[in-house]
Amino acid sequence: MREKQLRPNDINIQRSLINIGNVYLALNNYDTALQHYRKALQLHNDYPSENLREKAICLNHIGSTGIEQGNYSAACDAFQQAFQIRQQIFPPDHPHIAESLYNIGIVQRQQGDYYDALDSCRRALAIRQKLFPDDHPLVADTLELKGKIYHSQNRFQDALEIHRKVLHIREKSYPNTHVDIAQSLNNIGINLKKTNQLDQALEHSLDALKIHSRNIASKHFDRFACLNNIGDIYRKQKNYTEAMEYHQKALKLAQQYFSANHPYTADSLHNIGIVFQAQN
Repeated sequence: MREKQLRPNDINIQRSLINIGNVYLALNNYDTALQHYRKALQLHNDYPSENLREKAICLNHIGSTGIEQGNYSAACDAFQQAFQIRQQIFPPDHPHIAESLYNIGIVQRQQGDYYDALDSCRRALAIRQKLFPDDHPLVADTLELKGKIYHSQNRFQDALEIHRKVLHIREKSYPNTHVDIAQSLNNIGINLKKTNQLDQALEHSLDALKIHSRNIASKHFDRFACLNNIGDIYRKQKNYTEAMEYHQKALKLAQQYFSANHPYTADSLHNIGIVFQAQN
């Protein structure tokens, strides 16, 4: 209806397309969400305007959808384009500059580019620590990314220290049933596992899973991460029955919400194979 009433270059059409895309994204209908975001982007390209801020937002949504789909190359490209636009219109210490650097760091880590990911993360953190108090949620989110990069670099003690700091910040900001608390608990569990503190690791990740299971705001990949880690801890404890149960739950979740070629689906199948080998 709005498209019929307004000119094609009216910014409200593009905003409506993005809003519709956001609804589909929330419903895990990533392909349809992406179609709407790309249509909005095409309108931006067909009818250039001085409103580059909106175009950067559109590119950001495309990047976020790429992450959900496991298409990290496309996500990185979209985030980089958004960053280039934002550098043109915002000062270097603007929150949107920090957001772009943070998003780029997420994708760089997923692509195995840990050196650049850490650089992007540190730059984002420097801006956010300048703009916000140390216990601000955005500071905690950026520290969390730093901890994940350290984990990817096998710096497990450093990662553990950061994730405990993040948990402390979040416990001051949120109720103990908040999904970010659960995420921190599982991050700690993942790194405790890597340092062979298996009983503590299991306790943290089981606590995280309880929160995710009771909270409708929990994202599927957060629950997947918990199930995956719990299964791996049980495998390390040679409790193969429990390990298989949790990895099968993770696979079921991946098959329900992600594509067959998504990295999470592949991870689940791989983990089930490892447990099956250990059992036999």
